[in-house]
Amino acid sequence: MPVAERKRGCLVSERLESRYVKLKSAVLWDENPKDHDIGAMIQAFLRYGFRDAPIFDETKGCIVAGNGRLIALKTMRDDGLGPPRGVVVEGDEWTIPVQFGIDAKTPEEAEAFGIDHNNITLLGGNVSVDAIMGIWNEKQLKSVLDRVKNKGDMPISFDWEDYEAMRAEGDGAQPGLVPSGSPTLEEGQGLTALSTVLQPPRHQVKRGETYLLNNRHLLVVMCPVESVSEWKRFLSSDTTPIDLFCPYPGPYVPLSEEAKIKSLLLVQPDTFIAGHILDSYEAVYGKTSVAKAET
Repeated sequence: MPVAERKRGCLVSERLESRYVKLKSAVLWDENPKDHDIGAMIQAFLRYGFRDAPIFDETKGCIVAGNGRLIALKTMRDDGLGPPRGVVVEGDEWTIPVQFGIDAKTPEEAEAFGIDHNNITLLGGNVSVDAIMGIWNEKQLKSVLDRVKNKGDMPISFDWEDYEAMRAEGDGAQPGLVPSGSPTLEEGQGLTALSTVLQPPRHQVKRGETYLLNNRHLLVVMCPVESVSEWKRFLSSDTTPIDLFCPYPGPYVPLSEEAKIKSLLLVQPDTFIAGHILDSYEAVYGKTSVAKAET
């Protein structure tokens, strides 16, 4: 693409263009230091559609802004959710809009842009450097900034004092901040780590409770194996006819394409996950979509 062209006597700089590409062919930035809330992104896509095209940089050879959005879309696709508005299905492939053009002069400049693209939107609200650091994996961010610094051009959103302060901190967490990187886990510590990373659900549920989702699906908070005699009666209920039995469902099962045409019996013994199922459903369909059922 030419750097500039003449049009009606005026000099026109490089142009941006948006075109649809296959989701599976989109190349992610492997060392992207940004942390993401994939669950919140999925809820937003289901509610608002996919309205913010990721940005591809030819110099870097990958997506430099929008990596989390692509991960969220791939999660939706792999979990059996239907494509949100803005995503076009061609055959069996999801295709997504991607922005092309105005590529960086160097790979390091592309990385600086990726950092500034996230940070500058926060600076207008007088957000502190410590607060901004909360959205980044600190160790990976330092690695990227080291490369960018060696080329002599720091991101606009970080000055030299910020950088030197980060280097002085070493690899430890900054005072007052929870480490943003994934913890190193010993065998058997996975569930413990999850409790420190995931926020508690807004819906606090108890074992034995039953919830109606849009008067279409039933969520029963009990064990699918040990409590068969208690939940199996719902399979023959006249009030809420059931098409599919779903043991141990995740938060997005009732938001799937299948759930739009069939009624589900969701049997989940984990109160934490059950609460997130209700949170996710309510976020998409509204507060009146979730109600505790009389049993």
